[in-house]
Amino acid sequence: MTTSIRFIVINNNIILAYSPINGTDWIAERLSNSGIITIARTFSFAAADKYNLEDTPEINDEYDDTAYFKIGTIEGEYYKINAHILELHHDLLISNDIRLERKLFTTVDNISIFAKIDSIIDGPIIIGGSSENAIPKQIFLELLSQFPTRNILRRYSEACIARAISDYIPCKPDTEQRLEAAWRRIRRKTTVPTTPALPSTLTEMETSKFVYIRDTLKAMLADADSYPEATWQTEVSKLFLLIYPQYITLINQVTIPDSISTESSQRRIDMLLVDANGFIDVLEIKKPFAHSLVRRGRYRDNYLLGHETEGAIMQTEKYLHNLVRWGASGEQLLGTKYSSQIPDDMKLNLTNPRGIVLIGRDDLSQEERADFEIMKRRYSDISDIITYDELLKRVDNILFSLNRHTAAPLPTKQ
Repeated sequence: MTTSIRFIVINNNIILAYSPINGTDWIAERLSNSGIITIARTFSFAAADKYNLEDTPEINDEYDDTAYFKIGTIEGEYYKINAHILELHHDLLISNDIRLERKLFTTVDNISIFAKIDSIIDGPIIIGGSSENAIPKQIFLELLSQFPTRNILRRYSEACIARAISDYIPCKPDTEQRLEAAWRRIRRKTTVPTTPALPSTLTEMETSKFVYIRDTLKAMLADADSYPEATWQTEVSKLFLLIYPQYITLINQVTIPDSISTESSQRRIDMLLVDANGFIDVLEIKKPFAHSLVRRGRYRDNYLLGHETEGAIMQTEKYLHNLVRWGASGEQLLGTKYSSQIPDDMKLNLTNPRGIVLIGRDDLSQEERADFEIMKRRYSDISDIITYDELLKRVDNILFSLNRHTAAPLPTKQ
């Protein structure tokens, strides 16, 4: 016979049945002499906690040499455990759909689990059930599987001491490794929760969306000259929102005050982007004229930005400057004027707007590309200067990622 701790319910009373390997004769003597007995370094009982099984003759326990102690009662959907039994400062309630067993209360090396929890909270301990303040059952069971053992606590203490004194006294070099090894042994026993697999239909839908974007943009670029600029901007902006889902809407033809120009008091921005938090950015879309990114000639062996590219960047920076100057009054005016295009409770925000410029084709030599990348980074307010070829590359990279999650090959269009 080995030492056994079991839990039984008798007439709404929760009883701990203790069957020690050395019998129960010593228990009465210990209670008489010291007034208390502690079991598994976790359960502390006084003489008043003893339960006389003879009061319930209908209960036939299979263990002859067993001591019985009342540890709590059933209250509604919970087992209520008497706080003094576990030397807690707060009540302990355990959902009655959780099986009461020794490992719920104490680790294999007799560390009181609820005493540790009690020491770091300020209120009752509620496990499972419908209480709004309860620790969910699954979370608690995961805690049990990861609870530090005495070995880990000892290794942690050794590692802390070594960190403190290693600069002054030579220490064993493997204290940290022994701590990590102890943790690894626990992790191997722990079932790591996994998120549900992404339904294949969702991945297929996303793949179809980006194939459509890629093929549409390629077809437009092949016949760019036939598009009026306004039509080009409208069609490309639709694709842009699909590629960058952080933006929830695009506002066209926005008139703002101009604090820079002496010739006009207003400027008209072609496109404002609004992200999911209400922050506003500026999108400038230019048609992809050939050789527009950098100038054909060099200045002191350096390539300079093309006039169209430089003009688009300067125009965008002026938009950003005026938006920041507009401030709170602009936020309110834009929110009111374009309320139908944003969620009801959204407040537009002009704090630190950024600019995105979509322009040109990547028809650059290696030297032109190197200088262009340097010049792109000169503009702190412009978050991105994107060529149409770079935009296509981003779409292809997204499709590559999506294709890794599906068995079907990527659709292609000649």
